[in-house]
Amino acid sequence: MSVGLTEVEVAAIGQAVADASALPNRAYTNDDFFAFEREQLFAKTWVCIGTGASIPTRGDVRPVSWLGAPLVIVRDQEDRIVVFHHVCRHRGNELVWEP
Repeated sequence: MSVGLTEVEVAAIGQAVADASALPNRAYTNDDFFAFEREQLFAKTWVCIGTGASIPTRGDVRPVSWLGAPLVIVRDQEDRIVVFHHVCRHRGNELVWEP
Protein backbone atom coordinates (compact mmCIF):
# COMPACT_ATOMS: atom_id res chain seq x y z
CA MET A 1 0.00 0.00 0.00
CA SER A 2 1.28 3.43 -0.86
CA VAL A 3 2.10 5.79 1.99
CA GLY A 4 1.32 8.83 -0.10
CA LEU A 5 -1.92 10.74 0.21
CA THR A 6 -4.16 11.23 -2.79
CA GLU A 7 -4.86 14.72 -4.08
CA VAL A 8 -8.41 14.42 -2.77
CA GLU A 9 -7.15 13.47 0.72
CA VAL A 10 -4.67 16.35 0.79
CA ALA A 11 -7.36 18.79 -0.30
CA ALA A 12 -9.74 17.51 2.40
CA ILE A 13 -7.09 17.80 5.11
CA GLY A 14 -6.17 21.33 4.01
CA GLN A 15 -9.67 22.77 4.47
CA ALA A 16 -10.73 25.10 7.27
CA VAL A 17 -11.24 23.18 10.52
CA ALA A 18 -15.04 23.11 10.20
CA ASP A 19 -14.80 21.47 6.77
CA ALA A 20 -11.58 19.46 7.01
CA SER A 21 -11.19 15.69 7.13
CA ALA A 22 -8.75 13.78 9.29
CA LEU A 23 -6.02 11.58 7.93
CA PRO A 24 -7.29 8.38 6.31
CA ASN A 25 -7.49 5.27 8.53
CA ARG A 26 -4.40 3.71 6.91
CA ALA A 27 -2.31 6.56 8.35
CA TYR A 28 -2.83 5.06 11.81
CA THR A 29 -2.43 1.38 10.98
CA ASN A 30 0.01 1.04 8.07
CA ASP A 31 3.65 0.21 8.92
CA ASP A 32 4.92 1.98 5.80
CA PHE A 33 3.04 5.15 6.72
CA PHE A 34 4.50 4.96 10.23
CA ALA A 35 8.04 4.62 8.84
CA PHE A 36 7.42 7.53 6.47
CA GLU A 37 6.21 9.78 9.34
CA ARG A 38 9.10 8.72 11.54
CA GLU A 39 11.67 9.65 8.89
CA GLN A 40 9.99 12.69 7.33
CA LEU A 41 8.33 14.28 10.34
CA PHE A 42 9.55 13.18 13.75
CA ALA A 43 13.24 12.70 12.89
CA LYS A 44 13.52 16.29 11.70
CA THR A 45 12.46 18.11 14.85
CA TRP A 46 12.73 18.10 18.61
CA VAL A 47 10.27 16.00 20.59
CA CYS A 48 9.64 15.70 24.32
CA ILE A 49 10.44 12.24 25.63
CA GLY A 50 10.53 13.12 29.33
CA THR A 51 11.03 15.80 31.93
CA GLY A 52 13.82 16.71 34.32
CA ALA A 53 11.51 15.81 37.20
CA SER A 54 11.68 12.16 36.14
CA ILE A 55 15.46 12.15 36.78
CA PRO A 56 15.88 14.63 39.67
CA THR A 57 19.26 13.48 41.03
CA ARG A 58 22.71 13.30 39.45
CA GLY A 59 23.26 9.77 38.17
CA ASP A 60 19.56 9.04 37.65
CA VAL A 61 18.60 7.20 34.46
CA ARG A 62 15.25 6.53 32.81
CA PRO A 63 14.87 4.16 29.87
CA VAL A 64 12.28 5.26 27.31
CA SER A 65 11.18 4.19 23.86
CA TRP A 66 10.36 6.71 21.15
CA LEU A 67 8.82 5.39 17.95
CA GLY A 68 10.47 2.04 18.51
CA ALA A 69 13.91 3.46 19.26
CA PRO A 70 15.30 2.52 22.68
CA LEU A 71 16.69 5.60 24.44
CA VAL A 72 17.94 6.35 27.94
CA ILE A 73 17.67 9.75 29.64
CA VAL A 74 20.51 10.47 32.08
CA ARG A 75 21.24 13.27 34.55
CA ASP A 76 25.03 13.40 34.47
CA GLN A 77 27.50 14.40 37.19
CA GLU A 78 27.46 18.04 35.98
CA ASP A 79 23.64 18.03 36.46
CA ARG A 80 22.99 18.11 32.70
CA ILE A 81 20.27 16.04 31.09
CA VAL A 82 21.49 13.96 28.16
CA VAL A 83 19.93 11.23 26.01
CA PHE A 84 21.69 8.24 24.49
CA HIS A 85 20.73 5.37 22.24
CA HIS A 86 19.95 2.67 24.75
CA VAL A 87 21.90 -0.16 23.16
CA CYS A 88 25.28 -1.55 24.15
CA ARG A 89 27.63 -1.22 21.16
CA HIS A 90 29.41 -4.47 22.00
CA ARG A 91 26.50 -6.83 22.65
CA GLY A 92 23.47 -4.99 21.26
CA ASN A 93 21.67 -5.28 24.59
CA GLU A 94 19.82 -2.63 26.60
CA LEU A 95 21.72 -1.48 29.68
CA VAL A 96 18.96 -0.67 32.19
CA TRP A 97 15.34 -1.76 32.34
CA GLU A 98 13.88 0.54 34.98
CA PRO A 99 14.63 3.97 36.46
